[in-house]
Amino acid sequence: MKRISVIIPLYNNEPFLARCLQSVLDQTYQNFEVLVIDDGSTDQGPALCQTFAQRDSRITLFRQEHRGVSAARNRGLDQAAWDAVFFLDSDDVIHPLLLEESVRQLEEDRAQLTFCPYRRTDSRQLERLILSPDGEGPRWRYTRHGESWFHETYSNDLSGIGGKLIRRDLIGSLRFDESLSNGEDTLFLYQLFLQGPRVARCSRAWYYYRIHSGSTTHGSAALRGERSFQAARQIRDQEWSRGRRETALVWERIALRQLETSLAALSGAGRREDLNRVRAAAKKERSHPLYRGLCTSQRFQFSAGRLGPWPYRLAKGLAQFLSRWKRRLIVDVGPDKTGILTFHCSDNFGAMLQAYALKTFLTEQGISAGLVPYAPFYMTGRHWLFPYAPGLWKKNPFLGAGYLLWGALTNLRQDGDFFRRREAMGRFRETYLVNKDTPLLRTCLRFGRLPYRCYVLGSDQIWNPEITFGLRRAYFGAFESARKQRVVAYAASLGGGSLPEKYDEAFTELLRHMDAVSLREEEAVPYVRRCYQGPVTTVVDPVLLLERWEWMLVERPPERESYILVYLTERNPELVAFAAELSQRTGLPVLELGSKTLAWGSGFQSDFTAGPAEFLGYIHKADYVLSNSFHATAFSILYQKRFLIYSHSRFGARIQTLLRMHGLEDRLVFPGGTADIDAPIDWAAVAGRTRENVRRSGDFLRQNIPDLLEDEAGGEQEVRG
Repeated sequence: MKRISVIIPLYNNEPFLARCLQSVLDQTYQNFEVLVIDDGSTDQGPALCQTFAQRDSRITLFRQEHRGVSAARNRGLDQAAWDAVFFLDSDDVIHPLLLEESVRQLEEDRAQLTFCPYRRTDSRQLERLILSPDGEGPRWRYTRHGESWFHETYSNDLSGIGGKLIRRDLIGSLRFDESLSNGEDTLFLYQLFLQGPRVARCSRAWYYYRIHSGSTTHGSAALRGERSFQAARQIRDQEWSRGRRETALVWERIALRQLETSLAALSGAGRREDLNRVRAAAKKERSHPLYRGLCTSQRFQFSAGRLGPWPYRLAKGLAQFLSRWKRRLIVDVGPDKTGILTFHCSDNFGAMLQAYALKTFLTEQGISAGLVPYAPFYMTGRHWLFPYAPGLWKKNPFLGAGYLLWGALTNLRQDGDFFRRREAMGRFRETYLVNKDTPLLRTCLRFGRLPYRCYVLGSDQIWNPEITFGLRRAYFGAFESARKQRVVAYAASLGGGSLPEKYDEAFTELLRHMDAVSLREEEAVPYVRRCYQGPVTTVVDPVLLLERWEWMLVERPPERESYILVYLTERNPELVAFAAELSQRTGLPVLELGSKTLAWGSGFQSDFTAGPAEFLGYIHKADYVLSNSFHATAFSILYQKRFLIYSHSRFGARIQTLLRMHGLEDRLVFPGGTADIDAPIDWAAVAGRTRENVRRSGDFLRQNIPDLLEDEAGGEQEVRG
């Protein structure tokens, strides 16, 4: 059984130390010692640490004069004599299972270094998280070529030392460079990876990196940039001396970006001697052979930084302007090998949440996945201030004009709520789905330039012609692309059990472009099997692929508590009447989420400004949930709420499938029917069904993207689920 030395450098982090230490003591793996190295703190952090040490003898405090975080970590390495060391910063927190799962890789799979992704969060969000150890364990991926991970695929997770469990014999006499206070951990890891260790990467983001005003990442931009430049330059020079020009060029870009940050900060308000020093370093870098390997705009912007603040700002603005125009002509969406085509561009709770879930789940499986920035006007136009519905205009111009005017009047009557809702939707999309600078594709004409080798289509109603105003080739992978090798439909939906007969021929033809098909509704399987020459299966909606604690990381709960939540996607007087009756019986207020028009005259409180994160928060905090929405059903199950779902007149099949899958058919209310919302639910049995369906659905994805799993990072393997 491996013995672990947990090394925690401490410097003036008293407000966060207790939470950090407690997260170590709460680990399911308990064979460890905690070495807290106080680097000359002037607050009460050391005294707080002593209090913990008196309660638990495994905690030891060492004190030294202030010499920097590198010296503190080196002191910890000198004191650690056990089998492996684990690094943790004093303002961060780890998941209760992280040590146990990491140690298992060292013992059972002979890994020498383990790591997991970071989850960046502020203190307010962190304190709300329930770091539950329940549920299935993470998936792990292994490689004997850790250098490729370090330089390319997982550089963000490997730029910091926090959350890394490392065998003591791998570290040996290696120590952190005490002349560096930024980038020292990146350089330390680089030197470890040069030894060619067997590395294991956890799929779960179980290291919680706290962002706060006192964090080292929020220090002086000039100093941080200059010091990080020193570390990146050392890696660049070593790669260059090894004859590895491409990786050296990667670090040349990183190094100059750091130096550019320092130039920008000092040009505005820096001391003359500091500015002259950085300018001298910049001049020296321009003579390096790799400098000529940078693109013209990078060299132009970097050179302007030496001339002063205004030339630099002008050059930066011009470079960004030209870059935006360049992106209009050249499709550059990043290095992802798997593209997800779905309705993430739609201002709809479920559309964005299922897109986030599918992207996150694939990433957790080690699949490099990203959302295809496809945002056609027929999907985005319905959410404009003056809504656009091309199907209505095509059918009858008077209907299209009437829809536009009626929608505009409805939106303008919202007293600003319309714009606040759009802002909340955009905030979630830019934070979790696609970068705001990513060029949008309005048609399929430029799909041929996309880099994706595999396309995952779905979930949502991508095959519902009422939603997409006809069957769209993009959502069947029916477009030309030299790199496209495989097209997989995951949890695709028709919106019902079948399509109108007039679409049969076109639907059959489009399905020929598919390599694997899975649906969200069982009722649609017979129809699709008649049209598709291959196996058809059902899988869970992507939102169920993630566990409750993972959704709590992105939710934004309301300030209010104790209420009945009503969320309507179409009018339902029976639901509204039951909500009013339940409110009278329980004394709880009713909060309507989404639209002020669907429960008109009910007198309910309403919120028309919520985005997907707020939607999750409202469900989490509700005492009861009443809805006819599929995703309100899914999250009521995930959050284990008391709920009733009223059948939808057009899209009820998917809700019935979901409830039947979880043995919750008694939660569905048909027109004229009744149900007991307080009837007990066996949540343990429900959770078991969810896990089994998630396992089966995950297997479908993993089995249908096998070639990408094999060569993701040059010889890596996926061993465990």
